[in-house]
Amino acid sequence: MNKIRVLVVDDSVFMRKFISDMLNNEPDIEVIAKAKNGKEALHILKKTPIDVITMDIEMPVMDGITATQKIMKQNPIPIIILSAYAEEGAGPTIKALQEGAIDFIRKPSGPVSFDIDKIKSLLVEKIRNTSNINISLQKHIKPEIKTYDYNDLHFINLVIGASTGGPKALTMILKEFPYEFPISILIVQHMPEGFTKQFAQHLDKECNLSVQEATDGMLIKKGNTIIAKAGYHMMVESIDNKTNIIRLIKGKKINSVMPSCEPLFNSAAKIFKSNLIGIVLTGMGKDGSCGIKTIKKYNGFTIAESALTAIINGMPQAAIKTGAVDYIKPLNEIPETIINIMRTLKNKEVENNGHLY
Repeated sequence: MNKIRVLVVDDSVFMRKFISDMLNNEPDIEVIAKAKNGKEALHILKKTPIDVITMDIEMPVMDGITATQKIMKQNPIPIIILSAYAEEGAGPTIKALQEGAIDFIRKPSGPVSFDIDKIKSLLVEKIRNTSNINISLQKHIKPEIKTYDYNDLHFINLVIGASTGGPKALTMILKEFPYEFPISILIVQHMPEGFTKQFAQHLDKECNLSVQEATDGMLIKKGNTIIAKAGYHMMVESIDNKTNIIRLIKGKKINSVMPSCEPLFNSAAKIFKSNLIGIVLTGMGKDGSCGIKTIKKYNGFTIAESALTAIINGMPQAAIKTGAVDYIKPLNEIPETIINIMRTLKNKEVENNGHLY
């Protein structure tokens, strides 16, 4: 059996040893190199084959964000960020994900965590799940959108679910929509508590649409994008025929995650019916597959990211297996698919004198 070859990058000699010893206890994983900064990691990668990298962020000489940028440009390899940041400093971790890091785990107790074994099972799972993926899938793709007129498009509600690899995929989609585009977008991105607010702020800077972390009672309106708050399930509630709001619910994990796509997809389907598009993007597991069936039941439209671009195809494939997915599209074709649906709905509205059906 070929072992998964890991490079551990951390400026703390203690952390390098603790992480290495922990991983080397696994029968299918071997730490074959260690580096104390990004520059040293780049030197190692020139001569040593590596399957997965664990990367610290704050390091001297070259930090983890810069190293991630260079690795993704030169020879893309799955990178898992081991972050010491809490909520107030989550920005650098979000930046690393945007630069191409595949996932991240928060260190249990700061930069030097002597209790690192608390995250052993999670880290081992992520290493195993990312060791064979083709990290270069999204490297050269660019969305292609034909010209359109706002007047040709029907307002639509959009719900999106994503996990591993999602931050970069979501950014690529959202950047294609201009300010005041006739759409409302609700997103579940699997993240630990304390990180979704920073992720929303990052998207708000990168995209034309307004992006916010969800709060209970928040109004759903045109041109807004709302990110589910980590640690809560997000649902849609109708106040009257014209007013819909966000509800945040503390409850049990669904599909081992909270927020889960299921409460969002199911509640949105019952309220928005045919005026809804549900999308499942890259990620491990099967979250969103039940909700996709509900969206289809209420005559909504459904899209799953194609294996051609999905960094991890678990969630899209689970959705596809339900038989309830209308379109299987690579990431760069999803924005145009959304616009085509909006155009189709507008044409139906015109044909039926202002009514969709």
